Amino acid sequence: ASGYTNAQGTSFAAPIVAGAAALVMQAHPDFNVAQVKSAIVNTASADVRDIDGAGRPVTARVAAVGAGKLDVSAAVRTQITSDAATISFGEIKPGFSGASRSFRLTNSGTNQAQLSVTVTPRDTDPGGRVSIVGETSFTLAPGTRTTNINVRLDLTQRNPGSYEGFVDVKQGPALVLRIPYVYYVPGSEPFNIIPLTGFDFTGIAGEDLSGRLTLKVIDRFGIPVPDLPVQFRATLGGGGIEVAMERTDPLGIADAQVFLGPQLGEQEFSATVSGSPDPVYFPGKAIQKPAIFSNGVVNAASNQVGQGLAPGSLISIYGSALSQAIRGVFTPYLPVSLAGMSVSFDRLSDNISVPGRLHYVSPDQINLQIPWELEGFNNAIMKISIGNISSGTYDVPLAKYSPAFYEYNDAGSGRTLIAALDEGNVLVTPSRPARKNTVVQFYANGLGPVDNRPASGELSPSSPLARTRVVPEVRIGGRPAHVDFSGLAPTFAGLYQINAVVPGDAPSGLQPVEITMEGVTSKTAFLPVE
Repeated sequence: ASGYTNAQGTSFAAPIVAGAAALVMQAHPDFNVAQVKSAIVNTASADVRDIDGAGRPVTARVAAVGAGKLDVSAAVRTQITSDAATISFGEIKPGFSGASRSFRLTNSGTNQAQLSVTVTPRDTDPGGRVSIVGETSFTLAPGTRTTNINVRLDLTQRNPGSYEGFVDVKQGPALVLRIPYVYYVPGSEPFNIIPLTGFDFTGIAGEDLSGRLTLKVIDRFGIPVPDLPVQFRATLGGGGIEVAMERTDPLGIADAQVFLGPQLGEQEFSATVSGSPDPVYFPGKAIQKPAIFSNGVVNAASNQVGQGLAPGSLISIYGSALSQAIRGVFTPYLPVSLAGMSVSFDRLSDNISVPGRLHYVSPDQINLQIPWELEGFNNAIMKISIGNISSGTYDVPLAKYSPAFYEYNDAGSGRTLIAALDEGNVLVTPSRPARKNTVVQFYANGLGPVDNRPASGELSPSSPLARTRVVPEVRIGGRPAHVDFSGLAPTFAGLYQINAVVPGDAPSGLQPVEITMEGVTSKTAFLPVE
């Protein structure tokens, strides 16, 4: 193995360049920001290959790779720097005849430096010339810098194109710095039409699309093409154009405000630009606006509202068009978004706006955790969002406690029973009832504040455990049951657990079980007792 690998992406490159900057600053603690930048940029290697429009391998252009490939060793060793790491004359407007840019060189070494400056163009422009005006050779003593070195672009005729090259700084025969320069002469022919906004849109059927359809037209050199006629059309779904720009602006941009047709599903708009054989398309979809049912926000365990819903607990939201897909959570935490939808809770008067943590989403039901950050408040304003489309707001009543047991449907008896495990971690059923004087694990919701509280959506800790601040009263068959543990079930998010001893004098058979937290009593659930 060579010890090398290939990788791409700014997320990979940026920390490597940051590390190189740190090494340069370590080697040259007296360098200012411009010198650090110059050491990194202007010592870069030109040994980067690319593919041109004809599929041929070429040396990569400045527009693609800047000055070149990072050379950390050269960056650390350089003693000569420029206060301008790049030189840009930008886009050449009509009427332009010439312009100058300047830079200065600094010698940070301990020896005198004999320097020369030359221009090496990459592209030939019959109507333009980049040159050094004035002196091109300098003797720099240690710790000194040159006066301004002037680089001038003169243009006698406009030849559309992208023109680049380098200002080379040599110390004797050795090349020590390469300062890239570039200028662009725009053309009038469109080469590419780029959709900027509105591509893959989602909107409400029959309503105006939130946001605009926006495109940009560039020539073959990547330069914006202004003043081109543009026509927007609805091509699928029965929508239409509210208002649209008829020509591209000075940045080559045109946009339109559209409305969607009445049908749900795929819709599409297009834009035709004069001089381009092919239109650009804006595909998307029309959906129904999400709506929360009246009294449609309930405790996920009891399916009731009770006196309010407790922060940190799980709730269910019922409604229509709540999500465009069915998704369950597959991460060890509860995310803030699933299938492109999210739920927010706001108390604007208290400057609080926090996301719900999602467990399950579908078109007609959402299960999520109320954020712990809402502890101590008696209500919060909630809404559901799919992209930039939101439901109406819903006033969620909050309470310190909303105790409830989770239940399951027992196929054998046809009854709804409490979700509980015996001491063997086996589900309690009529055929395997709970034994008296043994510990049963109940799974519950809404037991209120805990110590060692996890962050919203995160797994509950196992060491130390997150215990409820108030020990609940548990009654089984009308008898008080001793509670060994009450708190968050470890390694779950938003799930409570109560470990209680089945009283020795509890009646046998299917017995009612209730939790009471500071006077708030749960809905009755039923436990089979031996």
